[in-house]
Amino acid sequence: SYVMGERLSEEIRKRIYTSIENKIIKIYENNSFIWDTTRRNNWDAVCASGVGISYLYLFPERFPRVKDRLFKTFDLYLESLDKDGYCTEGYSYWVYGFSFFCLFYDVYEQLTGEHAAVLDSELVKNIVLYGQYAKIDKDFCLPYADGGRNNTKDNSDVLCTIERMFDVDLNLKEKGYLSPSSRPLGYRVLVTLDRSHSQKKESVGTVFYNISQVFIRRNGNYAFTVKGGHNDECHNHNDVGTFAIFKDGKQYIADIGVGEYTAYYFKKEYRYGIFPCSSLSHSVPIVDGKAQECGEEYRATVLSQDETSVTYDIAKAYKDGAEKLIVKYRAEQDGVAVSYNCEGINEKIVFRFASFIQPQVKDNKVYIDDMEITTDLTVCPVIKANEYSDYSGNTAIAYTIDYEAKKSGSVDAKFKFEFQDKEEK
Repeated sequence: SYVMGERLSEEIRKRIYTSIENKIIKIYENNSFIWDTTRRNNWDAVCASGVGISYLYLFPERFPRVKDRLFKTFDLYLESLDKDGYCTEGYSYWVYGFSFFCLFYDVYEQLTGEHAAVLDSELVKNIVLYGQYAKIDKDFCLPYADGGRNNTKDNSDVLCTIERMFDVDLNLKEKGYLSPSSRPLGYRVLVTLDRSHSQKKESVGTVFYNISQVFIRRNGNYAFTVKGGHNDECHNHNDVGTFAIFKDGKQYIADIGVGEYTAYYFKKEYRYGIFPCSSLSHSVPIVDGKAQECGEEYRATVLSQDETSVTYDIAKAYKDGAEKLIVKYRAEQDGVAVSYNCEGINEKIVFRFASFIQPQVKDNKVYIDDMEITTDLTVCPVIKANEYSDYSGNTAIAYTIDYEAKKSGSVDAKFKFEFQDKEEK
């Protein structure tokens, strides 16, 4: 209606105006909602943006009466992210929440001529940087929590808006790249074509998010990430100590990400019996037959971190588990080394690794495509194909590789695994 103006008939414009007033404006002015009072997640920005933009386009004379309320809701949204800009909900929820946040303030500035100071804050700058750092390898983004969906293609329009507002390069696809979407095609074309892509080379270096304890390392040959944190994060998975290795558009060691959203998926008593949410789908140990537990007290402790490595104690992620379970992850030139130092194991520990690529055993060695897994354990690993429902409701398969180590007397043990690129140079 705003764009077409009088090219639409008066009857249609009146119907649009009345419908928006009845379905959004009056309801918002006469009610309060969880998302604008207490909740702190992406939904605050999504809902406030939709409401605020409705005012700015069709009811600008009424906007001043709700301006402060809307701005407070956007502040709630910002509180859902770590001060260093990390989004524990996951990358796709960063796209969802932050894009709506930016769309609102973009419209606000263009229609009112006022610049919102919040856009210049250190927190917002860090949130923008997260969008760059979370792009791991080609089409892959940080896979953690329920945000592990590679949907940068489906959100190219709003990501372009973020690029323009903050003069950054989120390393999107080539200019004009579009994919099927429920969003109006015309809007997508208008936004995505109004930009030029530099197609910068993938960055090399290390990023470490201290609060959420997430380590990201790119060395030019591959990309590697591991997370500590705790097991009561927003859109939580029980995944303390999980890691992933990416190369050439493939996820060799995988965090399988989000599962199918059902009613049970969002009930805590059922959620962690669902494969993608359980630690059993992640590359973390199974201690004395037990998976990790849900709760903020089940967490990692960072012991050290530098440019190429990070070390956690993840013993507290398990209930009545090991006394100490120290894991050091080191990114080497052609692969990743993971070392475990275990104390207080009662019977056995199973070192589990997950992948979307079917592992192969050749000459008693395990290969995931051209990556070889080596270990000082002499046991033969158990490989299993696990079926689950993915985000789209389709049946998907993730492979788990289990190495079992039994406790021997009172001796506490150290174990080492290496994930090395064996591709012929």
